[in-house]
Amino acid sequence: MSTLHAMREGQCAASDTWYKLTGDGAGGTLNDFIVPSGIGRAYRLSVSVGLANTAATGTVLVKLAGTAVPHGSETIAVAGYTGNGNATTLAMDNVEMLIDAPLQPGTLEIWGCYSGGDSGTPELMIGVDMDEKKGSAWYITREGQTGTADSWTTLAGTGTGDTNNDPVVPTGASNIVSVIHAVGPGIAAGAATYGARLLSISGSMPSGDQYFVGPSNTAGAGTIADIAIMRGKMNVCQIPVKGGTQIRVQAVMSGADQGTPEQAITVVFA
Repeated sequence: MSTLHAMREGQCAASDTWYKLTGDGAGGTLNDFIVPSGIGRAYRLSVSVGLANTAATGTVLVKLAGTAVPHGSETIAVAGYTGNGNATTLAMDNVEMLIDAPLQPGTLEIWGCYSGGDSGTPELMIGVDMDEKKGSAWYITREGQTGTADSWTTLAGTGTGDTNNDPVVPTGASNIVSVIHAVGPGIAAGAATYGARLLSISGSMPSGDQYFVGPSNTAGAGTIADIAIMRGKMNVCQIPVKGGTQIRVQAVMSGADQGTPEQAITVVFA
């Protein structure tokens, strides 16, 4: 089986803003990637996150769009970040995630977004690996700040500080096959865990509400002393759903109050 590999990179000058990445890594500009006939899906994302040394907390989102994406777009939460602007060390990381996003012949646009606190002018490099297998999943993301500890918050943003309705189960989907949870913890002392909850609306999930364990963080006295990147946690599942109905996406911070951490949750339907 043959594979194809696309990469685009660029600077994200402001938070809560989607940027179409067009850089070639060496100061040049590339056109949108052309997906040829015979390619059926994107099977892996590789995301290199370069943070500026700025006090901020947020999440990193990736969007695949263009005429090559039959669902219009696929939005995926990949990581969280935090820092206090006075780093003693810099944490470097690359996030790799297996996906199953369908593709068809056409142009593939690769977009990136830092949702939440402004981290100066961070850099993103995103790779998309493709093959001939037929993809079958839909990726729908909601994100937002969670304030009070030990209290569930409904996530309604899509990366631009907006507020949207509860996600609609795509027509043709019969299951939720994974839930991806990314957290940018607050800059505070104490330990906290994070969780996700999907609420069934009007019987959208016949088996009822679903709960998932998310990432965690531990901080010593005072503020976090460096910049950290936290990979998104993927929970694989098989939850029956009814197409055309809605679900509610919620997140919680349990334990020490971390201020206003950012949380992003991607629900994957198939």
